[in-house]
Amino acid sequence: MQTVSEWAAFHHERLDGNGYPFHKKAHEINTGARIIAVSDIFTALIEDRPYRKGMNIPDVRKILLNVASTGVQDYQLIHHLIDNMEDICRNVKDKQAQARHFYHTQIECSAN
Repeated sequence: MQTVSEWAAFHHERLDGNGYPFHKKAHEINTGARIIAVSDIFTALIEDRPYRKGMNIPDVRKILLNVASTGVQDYQLIHHLIDNMEDICRNVKDKQAQARHFYHTQIECSAN
């Protein structure tokens, strides 16, 4: 659990040291935290939120390439994500549909 808690604690850190809450630099941020950080950015951009619709893939790709090229987040991880973005989006939508179905059939029904 120590490792996972470190990933969670550092997922808003940036490789350039301008993240938060600890202002860690690249050499202090392990791969797990880097994966969570890139995933968090991707999820925030692609998913619908109560206050806005999710962005389209070309716009998400542009933003991700920008944070990769400016050294904010891990260049290699972002490129792996971009190379697999279509499959990832499809898998995320499938999992969300399954979760919605579970909620509506199991949770919502038992509350009534």
